Amino acid sequence: MVYKKATIAALIAVACGACGESTPPVQSGADHAADAPRRGVAAVSFEAKKGGGSKGFPFPLVEGKVGEQPARFVLDTGASAHVIDAPAAAAANLAAGMKASSVSIEGFGPLPEGSVAVGEISASLRAHGIAGIIAPQLLADRGQAVVLDLVNRQLRSRPKSTAWQEMEDLGVVLTPPAQRQVCAVDSGGSSGRLIAADATVEGEATRLAIDTGASRSLLVEGSKAGTRAVGHPVLGRSVVVGTNGDVTTSLYGGVPVTVGAWSSTVDVGVFAGSRHPQCGYEGRLGIDVLQHCAVAMTAEEFLVACRAPGR
Repeated sequence: MVYKKATIAALIAVACGACGESTPPVQSGADHAADAPRRGVAAVSFEAKKGGGSKGFPFPLVEGKVGEQPARFVLDTGASAHVIDAPAAAAANLAAGMKASSVSIEGFGPLPEGSVAVGEISASLRAHGIAGIIAPQLLADRGQAVVLDLVNRQLRSRPKSTAWQEMEDLGVVLTPPAQRQVCAVDSGGSSGRLIAADATVEGEATRLAIDTGASRSLLVEGSKAGTRAVGHPVLGRSVVVGTNGDVTTSLYGGVPVTVGAWSSTVDVGVFAGSRHPQCGYEGRLGIDVLQHCAVAMTAEEFLVACRAPGR
């Protein structure tokens, strides 16, 4: 979400685009690595239920379970670890000794083994029936890539070569080969992973987190890129919604942003923050852009591709 510094230790510590017409086929069992579990395709939604109805929601959601309890999760590439809300864990009698395999995504299967934090998610997420935050970059099984496809609204597992080809076929690649390394982070003794890409803002070099848990693209106030943004027309103050809370920003219109082969003008929020100490990013590419994109991720690498602006 908004300016997350991998706050897992503090958590007990440890957030809508047009749907494409084509739907990639479900992976067959023969395509799986021999030691990987069989996985299906999870439907991704941008609608959340509240008060007996449903409404558009700024982040990608999947249905699943915590233990045997039905649950809804946010898919947040800006989170460095999985977080299950403490009340949801308690309701499933899993508050102590939570295992990743105790959490499952409908259609996709149980989470791969690894750490899962139990903490307090924001009240606004809880009000929409959300039980936790899933970091998609931690979902890849050995020898596989996980694809968060926001164009076709799917979460799926693929062999890396297949996933990479699907990204190339989608459109414009944002991450050239030299810029695809996942950033390993440590916060209070907990390990996690984040993804970020080199970018330019009106020609000024910077680095942006790839963050499906931020409702708008953001730049840090006082950074060179942020200073370029503030030279553009002021659109007013804007509340940027994020999975670990909301932040008020100054919004600037029509800011030229380039990431890899992708370029467009973006309305950008500028906020008080700082450069990420481990991954070096000074802002976030949010769901306003990423809703037209897909992200393929292994434990070591990632690739982002988007439809060309205007498609």
